[in-house]
Amino acid sequence: MKVDMNEAMFEALTETSMEWGERWREKLDRFECVWGDAPYPSLDWSMAYWVGNNPASMILARSWLLDEGHDFEIVWDMAEHAEGDWSGYAILTNYRSASWRGQN
Repeated sequence: MKVDMNEAMFEALTETSMEWGERWREKLDRFECVWGDAPYPSLDWSMAYWVGNNPASMILARSWLLDEGHDFEIVWDMAEHAEGDWSGYAILTNYRSASWRGQN
């Protein structure tokens, strides 16, 4: 199945986003790397995009980043919300969305 996406659709998949990097060092134990053997996510990325706990959202966001040629790392955020839900998948990347580039 081929799904055509654009940047606006990627942004619609994200529940929240924020800058990533050294400021997250003390919180790394709340993240699990989804693929690979790394014990913790890399702090070398500049952005984090949370797409929730739905694997389909993660797969769509991942596919769009791949199609656009952006590198990334996918992690599971074990932080729990007050309602008991997990924060879910986060995608770490150097890609900055239109909102972060001030174009939205």
